[in-house]
Amino acid sequence: MKTETHQQKAGTDPSVTLMRLPQVQQHVPLCRAKIYQMMEAGEFPRPVNLGTRSVAWVATEVLEWVETRIALRSKWNIQ
Repeated sequence: MKTETHQQKAGTDPSVTLMRLPQVQQHVPLCRAKIYQMMEAGEFPRPVNLGTRSVAWVATEVLEWVETRIALRSKWNIQ
């Protein structure tokens, strides 16, 4: 019987998947500066520090943010 490795689980489970900025921008069509501005204002998820000059976002947090924005559109009366 073959057991699943942590890397295999991470590839299928968005709660443990990290996204670099280009991947985030595929889901959120905002420029880097706007994403960082929104993070500072507490309006966008903060990334996880991977090293000295490397960060990534938790996929579920980004996707939840997108879902929240979609849910809010009815409050904004955007058609």
